[in-house]
Amino acid sequence: MSLSQLRSLPPTLTAEEAGAFWSLSAWSVYEATKRGDVPVEPIRIGRSLRWATAAVLRSIGIDPVEVLATEGE
Repeated sequence: MSLSQLRSLPPTLTAEEAGAFWSLSAWSVYEATKRGDVPVEPIRIGRSLRWATAAVLRSIGIDPVEVLATEGE
């Protein structure tokens, strides 16, 4: 994923989007969440679960602050 794609991510991610960063399917993300095995706890919005983009990026070793700081480069 390019820097411009990282910068255009929404503030929260779906299970499918978060799973793409962790090499998991959406189903696997939901199952891991039930077990308490996801690297980032989800945010419950009504009946939906979402994952904070910044936390997901940190979980794979990407500093979201650095991504944003390089925006002008």
